[in-house]
Amino acid sequence: MKYLRRFVPTILLISVNGAAPAPAAANEAPEGMFVMPSGSKDLAGAFLGCQDIKQQNEQLVIDACRKAADAAPTPRAKAVLLSLRSKALLRSKRYGEAVTDAQVAVSFAPDRWEALNQLCWAAAVSGIVVPSATDACARAVGLSAARTNARHSDAVYSLRTSNWHRAAALFDGLAEQSAKRYPEVQFGSVIAAKWLADGYRKSADKEEREVAGIVDVNIGKVEATLAQDKPGLESARKYFRDLGFSMPDGSL
Repeated sequence: MKYLRRFVPTILLISVNGAAPAPAAANEAPEGMFVMPSGSKDLAGAFLGCQDIKQQNEQLVIDACRKAADAAPTPRAKAVLLSLRSKALLRSKRYGEAVTDAQVAVSFAPDRWEALNQLCWAAAVSGIVVPSATDACARAVGLSAARTNARHSDAVYSLRTSNWHRAAALFDGLAEQSAKRYPEVQFGSVIAAKWLADGYRKSADKEEREVAGIVDVNIGKVEATLAQDKPGLESARKYFRDLGFSMPDGSL
């Protein structure tokens, strides 16, 4: 909640239910390599191909994941392979299929943070309304002991669903951990704060309108810090632009 204290008075702080304390980035592959125990070289190749995060041909990854998931020996292995296929489908902008794979993965492993995180991330990237995504995001953070992967997914999902207070708190947790993509985290914080300020500015309550001015001043300080790392700032700007986000005035 320290982030919110930088932007709004304590009296206006809102608790973030379900957000785990602090948290490594949302696009990393889930942990654990799964190899077929049988002697089938073809299937073993499919398992490895599905987990080849450096492969540039996404369709090859998708096909390998399909083959591997069909033959996976355990529900957990099937869930991780489906999560990996969901990632590849997201990168290919096949959003509906990506969300479906993530949902099926959770059905196979409802207590695995990797599957829950992928459902959260698929909903965040695609913008598709997934009723179970909010719970999946919070549970992924908790079950993963607040890994950055899960925290990042939840933060972006919170932006997508206009939950500005939660997004702010989650990005703050990431920033305090000096996570990877630090400019990206700061920029995400700025987006959330600007939307918060916009809401305060439109409020009928005089005190909240005054808060908007305080928020603006503090946003300026964060933006000044970001400006010192121009490559990082441009990278962060592109990241959120590619995800379809914007500031209240339509810019980014």
